Amino acid sequence: MLFRSFSVYPNPFSQDFSLKFNRDMKGETVVMLTDLAGNVLHREVRLNPLDGQQVYINPAYNLNSGAYALRIINDNRVYTQTLMKQ
Repeated sequence: MLFRSFSVYPNPFSQDFSLKFNRDMKGETVVMLTDLAGNVLHREVRLNPLDGQQVYINPAYNLNSGAYALRIINDNRVYTQTLMKQ
């Protein structure tokens, strides 16, 4: 279900990346980037994102190379994908 709900490009990323919703999501949808310890590094809320809608994510500060978690929270469900920063 994860890859049917959204896709991320590029992964690994160098500065920023884009998130594409692969289905309509109703209501408030939280897009969150965290480190693997769970610290929130970027958070934004989208209302009713549509199938095909793209969101460009550019964290406000430089991230170290390594692994991060992208979480999409919608309708009491959490979708997670691991991202790599070059």
